[in-house]
Amino acid sequence: MKTKHFNSVHFLILLMLISILASPVLAQRPSKVDRMKARRAAEGSSKVDQGLTESLRLAKRGNVNSWNTAKKNISTARDALEILEISAATRNNDDTKKYRATLNDRVLEIYMAADGWLPAKLANEKPRSDAYTGSDKERLHEMAEKAWRKKWPNDKIVAIRFGRADWHRTIEEGLTAAGTVGIVKDFQFLELSVYVQESPNIVTGYPAYINRDNLSNSEDAGVKTKAGTHMSHDVPASAF
Repeated sequence: MKTKHFNSVHFLILLMLISILASPVLAQRPSKVDRMKARRAAEGSSKVDQGLTESLRLAKRGNVNSWNTAKKNISTARDALEILEISAATRNNDDTKKYRATLNDRVLEIYMAADGWLPAKLANEKPRSDAYTGSDKERLHEMAEKAWRKKWPNDKIVAIRFGRADWHRTIEEGLTAAGTVGIVKDFQFLELSVYVQESPNIVTGYPAYINRDNLSNSEDAGVKTKAGTHMSHDVPASAF
């Protein structure tokens, strides 16, 4: 009986040692889901690269409709970078680093292709007026600029304009944590435009937002707006 007990104990210890030794290896190996995400991201970035090449061709046409399509492809490319940087499987791999390093150069090349003809088409386009006159305007301006420079460090900001005179506010009532009916959401935002010089003669205005949670008394700047469904508008650099 003693021998049987001794062997069982050693068998359990052996299993524990195998588990301990194997666990670091398993922890370092990407999961099947992460590997699948990485593969899809790589395939997606290849398609995005093709889209940027197409954008360069479209930018050379001298046609506003073609230019709008080119800008959609640029937006898609920025979306792809955002996805690559969010995913743990692809955030710091070599393909993502290379994509991040070259995207700005590709976008500049596309804008330069339109720099000779687009400003004339934009002759009647004007930057948005500065409508907000609140006493906190300077502080909010600094908040937006700081957040934008952190997110888009390569951008040359020409101007920041507050296009709305008032905050847009949303208040919702519901069941609170205390089990009573009351205000559960009190949120407001102020819209602004960040104008970035994309080429010597073209400036693009991108939307941004100052978000304020009145319940937690917190604020932040929403600046992930150079892609997705957010609409930008181009104006000639001479307008500034």
